[in-house]
Amino acid sequence: MASFERYTKNDVTSVQTVHTSNASDAAQADILIGFSIANTHASSTATVDAYINDGSNDIYLAKGAQIPAGGAIEVIQGKIVIDNNDAVKVSSDVAVDCWLSVLDNASA
Repeated sequence: MASFERYTKNDVTSVQTVHTSNASDAAQADILIGFSIANTHASSTATVDAYINDGSNDIYLAKGAQIPAGGAIEVIQGKIVIDNNDAVKVSSDVAVDCWLSVLDNASA
C-alpha cells in the first residue's frame, strides 16, 4: 500500500544517499513529489549536485547549482518516478540540508 514518506540528510558535504527506492515489486515505484536543499553555511555559497543513480548511470536533477549562504532551492517542480533500487543522491562543497518527500510504493 502506498504511503507518504519523508527522507532527510543534514550537514551534507560529500556524496550522500538521501533515499533508495524500496518498491516491493515490479508493478510499484516511488514517486518523488518534493526535494529541497538548503545551504546551512554561514558565509559561503554551496555548489550542489543532485542526481538519481539507476544502478549504472547518474541522471542529474541539478548539476553545479549555486545556493547562497542561508538560501535554498527546490530541486523538483513536478513529479519523478523512480524504480526499485534507484538512489537519490546529493553532494556539496559546504554543508547543506536535504528534505525529500516521496509517495512510497505507488501502484501502476
